[in-house]
Amino acid sequence: MNTFDELQNQVLSLPPADRGRLAVVVLDSLDDEPVDEGVAEAWAAEVLAYSRGELKAVDWREAAQEIEADQI
Repeated sequence: MNTFDELQNQVLSLPPADRGRLAVVVLDSLDDEPVDEGVAEAWAAEVLAYSRGELKAVDWREAAQEIEADQI
């Protein structure tokens, strides 16, 4: 097993909130801007709430329509 596979297995064994925080950090690393820890923590909280069933997923088109309707 190569290093990537080992790392992937370790990451996938993390609790959902930690995976969410890590996802934000990794995605932010693709940008030149520094990681905002507040954003990472907010995403982690949202991932955890979703995994507990406290939030439901909404199709992005539906979300965009709702946002647009609120701005009119």
